[in-house]
Amino acid sequence: MGAPASLLPELEDVVQHGTPEKRAETLRRITTLFLEGADRFAPEHISLFDDVIGCLIEEIEAKALAELARRIAPVPNAPAEVVSALAKNDDIAVAGPLLKQARLDDSDLR
Repeated sequence: MGAPASLLPELEDVVQHGTPEKRAETLRRITTLFLEGADRFAPEHISLFDDVIGCLIEEIEAKALAELARRIAPVPNAPAEVVSALAKNDDIAVAGPLLKQARLDDSDLR
């Protein structure tokens, strides 16, 4: 996983000082990185993506959240905390794809 190391300085800057557009673009890049290797990642890798994506989605606009939800909903091993957070979102454009496609149980929705 050489690419994530190159994203770390950018990620730190985006979280602390990034514009909504920059956060959305960084989220897209990290999501793409996850999706490209999702079927090969070990649980600890997925946990790392869960932490990074979870940090980014705390302050991001609904349009970017909806895009993320559409992209990760069909992925069987999508980051669990991110899936849960998005599934609980009040905006149906965000929660809908996960409620429809993701593997959720009752605890994910509490």
